[in-house]
Amino acid sequence: MWTEQAIATALDGCFFLTDGTDRNAKKREEEERIQRQRAELVRQRMKKAVEEVVVKDPTDPSAIIKVVAYTHGVGTEDILSRTRAYHITRARQHACALIRELSRLSYPAIARIIGLSDHTTVCHACKTWTRHVRNYTEADAQARKMLGLGE
Repeated sequence: MWTEQAIATALDGCFFLTDGTDRNAKKREEEERIQRQRAELVRQRMKKAVEEVVVKDPTDPSAIIKVVAYTHGVGTEDILSRTRAYHITRARQHACALIRELSRLSYPAIARIIGLSDHTTVCHACKTWTRHVRNYTEADAQARKMLGLGE
């Protein structure tokens, strides 16, 4: 007589319901659906937050940070944090470069706004963004458009 564990091992860990469907697949589909819903809610919240920011002055650092966060799909708190995740780092570099270009603030002032430890980090961020901007032309164009600088 087969035990439940032996049957599960024979079926390679797949559990089938009485109607012949894979229980694991149903669970995965449900989790994916929930993740899609959460992602859509985050997108809606971010869009609403950006729409609330009427960019009267495109040189305002807080407006630039919010717009860049929206275009990169991260939160403003992520840009202002010390997180070193790749996509957040790129967004932070974009924000530093745009703030430097549009507001002409000094590197130490930008470092204080972003919450970076040193002005040399801002120098590096601006240089790195200019080097990699060709990979992010769509995000840059969208941010500039939202700030009222592009077409």
